[in-house]
Amino acid sequence: MSEFNLFAIIVIYNRKITDAPTYNELKKITSIRENLFENIFIFDNSTDKEVREWNKRLVNSQNEKVMQYVTENENVGLAHAYNSILKKINEESPKKNNWFLVTDQDTDITLEFLDAFCENIYDNPAIGAYVPRIFGKSHMISPLKVNRTFWGDSFDLPAAEPNGLLNDRYTAINSCSIFNVNALNKIGGFSEKFPIDYLDHHTYHQLWKNHYSCYCLDVEIKHDLSFESFREVKYDRYKNFLISQSNYITEVEQDNKINLIKASIHSGRRHTVRTLRNGRLIYFCKGWYLKLKMLVRALKK
Repeated sequence: MSEFNLFAIIVIYNRKITDAPTYNELKKITSIRENLFENIFIFDNSTDKEVREWNKRLVNSQNEKVMQYVTENENVGLAHAYNSILKKINEESPKKNNWFLVTDQDTDITLEFLDAFCENIYDNPAIGAYVPRIFGKSHMISPLKVNRTFWGDSFDLPAAEPNGLLNDRYTAINSCSIFNVNALNKIGGFSEKFPIDYLDHHTYHQLWKNHYSCYCLDVEIKHDLSFESFREVKYDRYKNFLISQSNYITEVEQDNKINLIKASIHSGRRHTVRTLRNGRLIYFCKGWYLKLKMLVRALKK
């Protein structure tokens, strides 16, 4: 075990922070482990001005040094929010063993998870992130093993439950990832080409490319993904997902156009199943037009 500084971000969107499970859980945890966090940054991406002002008043009225309210008065996306706090960490705590916990507003974060991190953090500069096992409504959604197939990157459930240092290539969702700040600095932070979707896959891909491993803690956390209820997803939200998915494929497969085409076809097949199975014919048509347009653009580079 080594000495470390732990920072955290909670990204809020159009919700009073007292209605955000992550905020409430971290409040409880900090009352028990008072010196666990250097700072918890509440980054407010709310577009509702009244919600932002309410959240700001609440945080500032509590006079808690560990909690800091941050906003840019608009929704700047996840990548920009993360990078903004990463910059603060580097300015306020340079050249130290810093770690950065990333969360959204709906994560049931637990003291068990944070205690497991404290007990398992090692002087191993090759660890890029610590993660828990995260379960959605029916199965484990993170971490997932990344296999290279005929169709490109495939994010698969591992054959055995992940635990400890993962030497193979893995990806994980952003929420509840505790990132090595030195590793984030080496890869240039979080790519703002991926404001929300595929930001996690891209970040873990960059860590892997730079020879960082992932460490899976022996704890479980529940989390609901928006696309697990696809029928409730608006097209503009889905369109942003498809754009980020195509950008990820282009970046990973950019050195081989045949692989780029194969990976794009495979993602198109999954788009077909996802939309038609849920009766979204308009999504199906618009999505294919968008994906083909982006593929042609990528092939011309």
